[in-house]
Amino acid sequence: ARPREQRLSMSAILKRAEPLDVDDAYDVGERYHRGYGVARDIDKAVRLFQIAADQGHAGAQCSRAQCYQRGEGLPKDAGKAAHYFRLAADQGHTAAQ
Repeated sequence: ARPREQRLSMSAILKRAEPLDVDDAYDVGERYHRGYGVARDIDKAVRLFQIAADQGHAGAQCSRAQCYQRGEGLPKDAGKAAHYFRLAADQGHTAAQ
């Protein structure tokens, strides 16, 4: 993940012509998930977490696990939550351990 001071504003991210990179996908997903600077949209957050998680982003894997654990935007599924927590933990993500 990028240090906070290197993150782009939401409008700068969305105005770029190229597709979101893995860090941007996670960052924008977190913003939609929490409603930071945008209307809260769990469905968009979950899709963005999936994009970043599929590319190995530990934070996105942990966030995806939490969505499965809580049933936010996805059906509750303890097995899938454990899978994503394990992927993130294997990369040293402390919240997933």
